[in-house]
Amino acid sequence: MPSSRRNRNARELAYDDIRRQILTMELEPNSRVDEVSLATAIGASRTPVREALHQLATEDLVIIMPRGGYQISSMDIQKFHHVMDMQMLIARAATHRLIETADDANFDQLQSATDEVEVAIAEKNPALIAQQNSKLHTLEVRLCGNPFFTQFAETIYTHAERFANLSFGGHKNFRQDLADHYENVRCHHSDYLDALRDRNMTSAMQIAEEHVLLFRDRVLKSLASLQMQNVDVSPPKSS
Repeated sequence: MPSSRRNRNARELAYDDIRRQILTMELEPNSRVDEVSLATAIGASRTPVREALHQLATEDLVIIMPRGGYQISSMDIQKFHHVMDMQMLIARAATHRLIETADDANFDQLQSATDEVEVAIAEKNPALIAQQNSKLHTLEVRLCGNPFFTQFAETIYTHAERFANLSFGGHKNFRQDLADHYENVRCHHSDYLDALRDRNMTSAMQIAEEHVLLFRDRVLKSLASLQMQNVDVSPPKSS
């Protein structure tokens, strides 16, 4: 295998591993990391790890420190409110576009992605639920056919997935108190897809908005239960 391909593969593997650790809270917000320790932990050389960290910095998941080293980016309520504002806009825009343009093949893709979320819920795997949920909603945007919209949505859903893992347990064990929440998630996904198939704009839009608010309120409730000091956990004001 050419060295350029080996280097690319090593970088991609390092990127995927570090990104997963950040999203699932294995690498905690504000924690300091360095390429040497990460390379040792994931079994890679320093160069692909350093390249992966710089790529993650462009996604606001890692901060490059002025005097060397890296820090996992912070998470706060203000950032969460910003993510939720954008997630609501994405949900509304995607719903409009899908009602207008989605075909049977698109609906089949969405059904498969919806099924994957349900499998993760049945397995009671918080990190997998968050990951598959993010994939589903990113797919909804991708099927709209606008690469700029997709790129924007991928960023927002990445940060939403991180907040989900912070609030719902990430790589830790399933929290039984979230069973009702996940059942509501499952119902929303199923009802939303039915509304899309029926080209029912009113119903689809209502479900899409309720779904965003369901996630927002559940995360805020979870963060409040963590008793985060000096953090405003009040829900965002209605526009």
